[in-house]
Amino acid sequence: MLTDAKRNPNRLCGAVTPHMERNVDAFKILDRLNMINFGEEVALKRMRELYEPEIDVAGNIDHIQLLPLKTPEQVKASCLNAIAEAGGHESRHFIWHQVAR
Repeated sequence: MLTDAKRNPNRLCGAVTPHMERNVDAFKILDRLNMINFGEEVALKRMRELYEPEIDVAGNIDHIQLLPLKTPEQVKASCLNAIAEAGGHESRHFIWHQVAR
């Protein structure tokens, strides 16, 4: 857990799994890279196996079609599914904040 450094998240969209699998060491030595947010095409569980604890992983939520166009119930179901696929609530941490409408 970072206590004295700022978060430096990076977003990677698309089917980047092969690239991420081949370049683990290169990403781990990048200065100040401490979080990668992946698109829904990437298996978070696999990325967690490769990158944590050095780099946190997040994502798997469709911000183009799901978040702006679906119902709150559909968004919640998709988020819970992403959490389960990433390793469930036993993982290091998840941020879950329900916004009042």
